[in-house]
Amino acid sequence: MVIFTMTADTPSIRRKSTKTLAGHPRIGFEDGLAQTIDWYLENTQWVESILNGAYMEYYRKQYGATLHGSEQ
Repeated sequence: MVIFTMTADTPSIRRKSTKTLAGHPRIGFEDGLAQTIDWYLENTQWVESILNGAYMEYYRKQYGATLHGSEQ
């Protein structure tokens, strides 16, 4: 599995740009997708906090005014 490949505009790091992972995925794509969908369906409160922006309160508490875009 190729993680990333650099473009021609970065020739100085081209030799370091492609890495390959050994082994095989533990979960197939279809099963992984189904598990992901199930997680979102079982965690609707988390999803809602992302959709309505409530999660930003955590970041405001942790980082205060230094968090870019946190002033509302």
